[in-house]
Parts: sequence; C-alpha cells; structure tokens
Amino acid sequence: MMTNIQCDIAPGAAPLAFLSARGLRFSLSPSRGGPGWGWCWGRLTAQATPSPPNPPLEGEGFYRALRFLVVVLLVAFLGACTVGPDYHKPDLAVPAAYKENADWHPSDWTRAQPGDAIKRGAWWEIFGDSTLNDLELQVDVSNQSLKQAEAQYRQAAAIVSSARANFFPTVGVSASGQRAGRYTTGSASSGGTVGSGTVDTSGSSHPTNTYSVPFTASWEPDLWGQVRRTVEADVASAQASAATLESTRLSLHAQLAQTYFQLRIIDE
Repeated sequence: MMTNIQCDIAPGAAPLAFLSARGLRFSLSPSRGGPGWGWCWGRLTAQATPSPPNPPLEGEGFYRALRFLVVVLLVAFLGACTVGPDYHKPDLAVPAAYKENADWHPSDWTRAQPGDAIKRGAWWEIFGDSTLNDLELQVDVSNQSLKQAEAQYRQAAAIVSSARANFFPTVGVSASGQRAGRYTTGSASSGGTVGSGTVDTSGSSHPTNTYSVPFTASWEPDLWGQVRRTVEADVASAQASAATLESTRLSLHAQLAQTYFQLRIIDE
C-alpha cells in the first residue's frame, strides 16, 4: 500500500522510531525550512502482513454434529408421515389340479364365490310346510342374537359415516338473547290508607337487549392420509359386520328348521 503523507517532524525524531517499530518503511525528502522542525514530504510504504487464521471456536464440532442430527431426525420424521402403500391381496400359488384328480378339467367345476353378505331369502319355503314358514318369520322379529348382530352392523355403519365426515369442514352456529333492565320499588296509597309491601310504580328504566350469534369453523386437510386410512379400515369392519349379520341369520334359520324336523320325527 502506497500512501502520500505530509509530516511536521524532523529526521530522527521519536515518531520515526515509532513507525520503524511497526514495520513501516518510509523515505523523507530534504527538509524545507532549515534544520530542526520543518515541513517535509515523504512517502510511506506499508507492507501488510497476512493475519493468522482464527482459531476454531470452542464447541464448534459439537454444534456441527447437533445440526447434522437435527437434519437426520427431520428427514426421518417426514418419511414416517408418508402414506403407506395400498393393501393388495397376497398371491398364492395354487396348482391347476390336485394329484388325485389328474384327469380333472376346469369346466367340470365351478369356483366358489364368497357371498356372506348376500341374503339367502326364504329358502325354507321349498319344504311346503306352513307351520315352519310361520316359525321362521318369527326369527327376524324376536331372536335376540340376531338383534345383537343387527345393532353391531348399524354401529359399524355409523362409524364409517363419522369417519368420512372428517374430510369436510366443521361449522358450528348458536344463537342467544338477553334482556336486562333496572327496576325500582315504592308504596301505593288509596283512600287515605297506605298499603305495605313493594309495588312497582315506575317500571323498567332503560332496558337493554343483547343478542349474540357465535360462529365457528374449522377444517384439517388430510395431508398424511390418516382420515383416508381410517375410512378404509372402518369400511372393512362394516363389511365384516354385514357378513356376520347374514351368517347369523342363516344359522338361526337353519337351526330352527333342523329342530322343527326333529320334533316332527319324534311326534310320528
């Protein structure tokens, strides 16, 4: 760095020694104005030395490790909030034919289809017994086991409706009213007789009416699929309850028919 300076010092003075001690090289032109103190022109050449690097701060390595740990935990947290994969029925390797049926052909058999939730209808009418028909109709009306299964199915269906309601905003509205005033009391006289007690003689004084209609609304978007997965689980539970209901109905009707025929056999 080159800097022009104007100094009012004499050669060999204390300021020159001070500059030399600071590592500054300088040169002075001959003094103008005679010996002793006078004006001089000089050129100061200062050579900047690089400053040593700053030592590492105490605990800096700990904070770096802490920041890295926070980033890792954040990534793990976001990964845990993602929606899981949809359920797929696992594939099962089934042979085309059993070894006992080497000559089996697919057209000879009909694959079974689950139909637990399908109503069977009045299948007992094929026996042509009017007494049995009347008894079977009473099962749907009076049997408590069937009533319990029906209540469980209705509960499962209500849970599905409640879970689906979380997809939509929730709105609440209520209304209230209030009337307030100041009343005074006094005495009344009639025919020279003063009656005792309190009588309202002035009525209300500046009554005020207050009305309020509070309104609330809230909605939580299903970003992480919690509501969607809950609905799927509740729907599966409702389907299982429906299958249980129809299976219970079929079992009770079949049990009644078997008991009825056994009694008829014993009577004969």
